[in-house]
Amino acid sequence: MSPDDLLKKLDFNRKDLSPERIESLLGELRTIHFLHNNGFTDIIPIRASSKRSPDFSARRNGVDFQIEVATSINSALRIFHDSVVKWATAKLKNDDKLSQMNSGSSASHKMFVCILNSSGAVALNEHSDYINMVKHVWEELGSIQNLHIAIVTGRSSLREGIDDCVYPSIHAV
Repeated sequence: MSPDDLLKKLDFNRKDLSPERIESLLGELRTIHFLHNNGFTDIIPIRASSKRSPDFSARRNGVDFQIEVATSINSALRIFHDSVVKWATAKLKNDDKLSQMNSGSSASHKMFVCILNSSGAVALNEHSDYINMVKHVWEELGSIQNLHIAIVTGRSSLREGIDDCVYPSIHAV
C-alpha cells in the first residue's frame, strides 16, 4: 500500500494539521508497527463512517481482532500509574470505545491500544510497570474474556527490553 493510500485509509485530512490530529495519526502508525511486530497479519484500517467502529481489524494465528487506538499526551505525573489506569478505563467506559470494538464480529478478540507519548513519564517506568497498568485496566473493566489491553511506548530499557506490552497475553491466541 502506498503512503498516500495508507493516509486515506487512516482518514488523514492534509488540511487538518492540528496537534491532536497529528498525534492521532502517529499513534495509528505506531499501532500498525506494534501489531506487525507482534505477529498480526491482514492489518486493515477501518475508515470512519456514521457508524462507530474500531480503528483496525487484524488477524493473529487465524484469530480475528478488532482494535481501537487511543493516544495520550500526559505530563510526567508523580502518580503516573494511577493516571494511565484512570485515563484508559475512562476511554473504554465513557468514550464508548468498548462498543466500537464490539461493532465488528462478536466472535473476534478485542484489543485496546494505549499509545503513551509522555516521554518524561514514560522514561520513569519499565515493562513491568506497564504490565501492572494494563492488568489493572483489564481488571477494572471486569476481566472481560477476549479483551486485551496494550500499552505502546516505543521505548526500550537496558534492564527489561521493550516496554510495549499486552494483557492478557496474546501469545496463547
